[in-house]
Amino acid sequence: MKYVVRFFLFCGLILLNFRAQAQYGYVKLETDSFIRGFIRPFRDVVTAEEGLEIWKTKNDRKPTRIFKESILEYAIKKDTIKILHKFTPFLDDDLFFDKVDARYIQRGKINLLKVRNPQYRAQGLMIPSQPSMAPAMMVVIPTKFGEYPFIYILEDPKNDKFVAMPPKKKDFRESLLIFFSESFLSRYEQKYGKIKHKTIQKFVEFCNSK
Repeated sequence: MKYVVRFFLFCGLILLNFRAQAQYGYVKLETDSFIRGFIRPFRDVVTAEEGLEIWKTKNDRKPTRIFKESILEYAIKKDTIKILHKFTPFLDDDLFFDKVDARYIQRGKINLLKVRNPQYRAQGLMIPSQPSMAPAMMVVIPTKFGEYPFIYILEDPKNDKFVAMPPKKKDFRESLLIFFSESFLSRYEQKYGKIKHKTIQKFVEFCNSK
């Protein structure tokens, strides 16, 4: 009898652990099809490849496993993540991502995304990423990323165009000019102040309100 009790306790702990991790959302595949269900990340024990596990219900005995290589976007609760494949943020830099999670901050005429710096160190320690949005493998340690915990990325959703916003002032301005004219930036700054890395969200919000 005691073994039966232990078995049900064990099953209960597994279910509680699943509920603590899995959240309802969707996965968008390269074919533009969607799969909805309870989602949690996984890592293959043999290849170390990252992916998402999708459960139709919390009692699903055969959840679907999809590697990030085939995923374009996924959402868990309020967070929507775009997976950037073969992504080079800065053309004059050696930084390259085979694939990386970029979280949407704002969406509209211009989308604003955020990519965590997997090499960022605080007091000599690596900052752990959230399981649902952990960056994928980075090939080269960045130079423009530097010691910043993240970078912002602007996206033109109509043309599927991305521009990373480097933290340095000169590079930051040059990146803005890829999406916006000098006259538009000047008119905005005359009224609302200098566009900086820390105020980019406010600027994108203004652009999307027009």
